[in-house]
Parts: sequence; structure tokens; C-alpha cells
Amino acid sequence: MNAEILCVGTEILLGDITNTNATYISQKLAEKGINVFHHTVVGDNPARLERAVSDAVRRSDLVITTGGLGPTYDDLTKEIVSAHFCRQLRLHGPSLQMIRKYFGNDPVRMTANNLKQAVLPEGCLEMPNHNGTAPGVIIEASADEIPERVELGDVEAAIRAAVEEGPSEKDGIRPVPEALRERLAAAAGSEEQMPEGQVRTSAVPEKIVILLPGPPRELRAMWEEYVDPYLDSLSEDTIVSHSIRLFGIGESAMEAMLHEYLLGQVNPTAAPYAKDGECMLRVTAKASTKEAAEAMMQPMIKELCEKLDRFVYGVDVPDLQTVLVHTLKERGLTVSAAESFTGGLIAKRITDVSGASSVISYSAVTYANSAKHRYLGVREETLDAYGAVSEQTAREMAEGIRRVSGADIGIAATGVAGPDPSEGKEVGTCFVAVSYRDPAMPQDSSTGTADPAGTAMEDIGVSQIWPKTDPPYLYRENGCITIVQQLHLGRGRVDDRELIRFIGASHALNMARKAALRIAPKG
Repeated sequence: MNAEILCVGTEILLGDITNTNATYISQKLAEKGINVFHHTVVGDNPARLERAVSDAVRRSDLVITTGGLGPTYDDLTKEIVSAHFCRQLRLHGPSLQMIRKYFGNDPVRMTANNLKQAVLPEGCLEMPNHNGTAPGVIIEASADEIPERVELGDVEAAIRAAVEEGPSEKDGIRPVPEALRERLAAAAGSEEQMPEGQVRTSAVPEKIVILLPGPPRELRAMWEEYVDPYLDSLSEDTIVSHSIRLFGIGESAMEAMLHEYLLGQVNPTAAPYAKDGECMLRVTAKASTKEAAEAMMQPMIKELCEKLDRFVYGVDVPDLQTVLVHTLKERGLTVSAAESFTGGLIAKRITDVSGASSVISYSAVTYANSAKHRYLGVREETLDAYGAVSEQTAREMAEGIRRVSGADIGIAATGVAGPDPSEGKEVGTCFVAVSYRDPAMPQDSSTGTADPAGTAMEDIGVSQIWPKTDPPYLYRENGCITIVQQLHLGRGRVDDRELIRFIGASHALNMARKAALRIAPKG
């Protein structure tokens, strides 16, 4: 099945809002193995919207629209789609009741144009909106139901006529759950013969259009409750996916390592995806049941995690900071950050995670050299001799924040985010450090030089990330380990600054995560 997403709204074209709906729907369709071949955004213009709908329903099996279901005169998605499938508009009684209930049956709050939202295409499947006033709609049809030419006509007159005629039990409109129960009974003989939650149909419609409201809060709730089980009903197979998240290796390097392996896979499959500073492998399997698909996938997930061991930071996890916080909580550890060029981004990303208060209590943004010396104990001799952007300063910042905060792990970031060079160092030159106490380590005083043989350095400082990463430095002193990683993140582009800050912060979070795994859990 090939899908297309059509988002309606002039505000999207003007940049007033970000089109997060298309991202969400694409991700949801990918989870079900449904190909998305087109994304279209069109404004609230009847002629242009009609052309967009016409193109979409002809070239795609499944069209999902967002927006244009409101009460105003320029909300025409439903009306134009109805015309393309030769469906008359009918006033739907249950939808009208829900809209009235939404307004508390107050005729003053509910204006006449809200009645428009209860007018639906005859014979459609209806999705109640529990978070707004616009119900969602699913239209199923054969390809020959789409006319060569569409005459939209007087939309307001058609809506007025539907309202005046009133609700009818013969409109053929049914809620999605009722339709799915009927299909389950028809396909399996009875509901009891099917595992709970599984719904299957014997035939997939040639053309399907799903109309969803524009506000993300309404759209996502409707998707989870109605669209998700509806799409499941279209296939006798179950598609399950898991995501392996990686940091410290680029997409091209990962694909090169796995090229022959990935080419040989049919079911399950693994597809690489690139993100800012990291990448992902989505493993997908298709089987008759979820349990069978899971059983097929697990050996591949295990093998891929083993092949990419040093770079994997989790399976089905949202991001580095979430994994770091959960790891620290599980092991009873704490972390603090000393930041220069990242400007508090490391601490922000940690504290964005629910429950972070139990793992971080103290961090510092020390831009000025005087602040590095006063609050972190970075020696003036170090700053004078090597500068703020140096391996030596990063080391003392990480050790200093760990010492003054009392945290188990101290992380530090100092560098040149741009737009101009600093201290004779080019934009993108960064040093990220992690310092932690290792109770099992002897109280020696080995310091100062790169140590390629150090297992901690090989693990924590590992990175093959674009564009270039120098070998890390490892220091052992007084029962503590400090690792400093130099990064070269500049690309010479005007948008470098925020990306440099983000990837630098990501390195710090990942080094802290790996350090936490090397410290014995408390308690």
C-alpha cells in the first residue's frame, strides 16, 4: 500500500506553525510498513486544494489529510474529498450530539457554523473527536468511483441543505469501532475466534482517504484510538519494528560496516537512518502475530547490537539524555556539568527528562576564564599556558565540577562554537571531558599523556563521528579517571553554531553514560 500525506493550511505555508503532523503520520505509517511517496502542503484555497486532492487520490492507495475540517467557510477538505468520491453530504446525528455536548449544550457558545462540522459524507466511517469539535472521517472506495472531473458546486448550499434535512438513519455513516467489529465477525466467523485486539478484513479497499483534524492534540489522540486499529485491520500480517539508537558513528560508516549483512536480509529487515550527530537502525519484521514477529526480530537485534557494540546506547529509547538519567538512577549515581560553549545545554537536556532531580543537583556555566578559576578551580597557570579551549582546561573543568558539586561524575565542555575563531582555534574545535572516581583503581598518579591501551578510554572516548575526532586523552590520579575528547565539528557553514553546541553536548552526555556503566552501583 502506497500512502500520501496532504496537509491543509495557509498557516503552514507561511511558516506560522511547524508541520509536526506530517512527521508524526510518516513515523506511524513506517511502523506499519506502509510506504509514503508524497508529502503535500496546500493552503486554504478551493482551486488549489481541489487539484491537490485530485492528484493524491489518483496516484496513491491511501491519502491522509490533516486540517480543513473546521467550521469556517474556507475549511473545505471534507467537502472537496466528498465530491471526488461522489458522496452526498449528510448531517450526522451522533456527531451533532457530541458537538453540542462539547459546548455544554449552550446555544450562545455554539454558533451556527459549528453545525458544518457535523455534516459528513454519506457511507463514511466516522471517528469521534474527544478533544475538539471536528470528527474524523474515513472514506473507502473503488478506483472507478473517482470521476474524471469534479464539480464542487455551491458548498454552502449543500451544507445548508444537509442541515435542513436533518439526521437520517439511512446515511450509511458508521463509527470506526462498529465497522471493525463487523469485519472481524465476517472474516473470522465470530469475535471469539480471533485473539483479543486483532481485527482482519478479507479485502482491502482500492482507495482510502482518512481525514484528520489539524490540531496535533486532536490528531494524535484520534490516530491512537481509531486510525491505528483501522490500519491494522487492512492486513492479515502484523508488522513490528524496533529502533537501535547509536552515537559516535555516522550513517555512512555504519552502513559500510553492515553493507553485506543488510543486503542479505528479507524478513526481518534493518534500515539505517541519520539524525543530528547520531544514527539509527530500524529493524522490522512481518508475521501472522506480534509474538511471531518479535521472535523473528530478536536474533537480528542481538546480532546488530553485538556488531555495533561500542556505539549502541539503547533499543527503543528516545534520546541520549533519557538513557543517561535512567542509567544514573538505576545505579544510584549523580552527575554535574561545567559548560562553556554549550551554554547550559547539557544541563538543560538532562533536566528535560522527568525524574532528573534525583541525579543532578548542581551545574555551572562558566564562560569567562575568571569563572572557570573561581568556581571550578581551573588553575590560572593552565588558562595562561593553554587557553580556555584546550584539553588541559577541559580536564580541570570536569574534575573541578565533580569536586565542588560532590557528584559521582563530572562532565565538561569547552570550545569554539563560532561564528568567529577564538584563541587562534578554528570554529568547531571543542574539548569534552568526563571525570569519575573508580573505587577499584589503585591510588597512583599517572597523568598527562594519551593512553591508547586504556580500556576506559577505548570505551568512553570512542567515536568515529563526522568530521574528525582525535584520539582521546586519559588521566589517572588519586583514584580518579578523567578522559578528554577533542572534536572538530566545524563545517564552515553559517548554521554551524547550534549544531556544534548540540553535538558537543551529545558527546558529553554519551561519555557520562559510559562512565556511569563503569562505576559500581551504590547500595
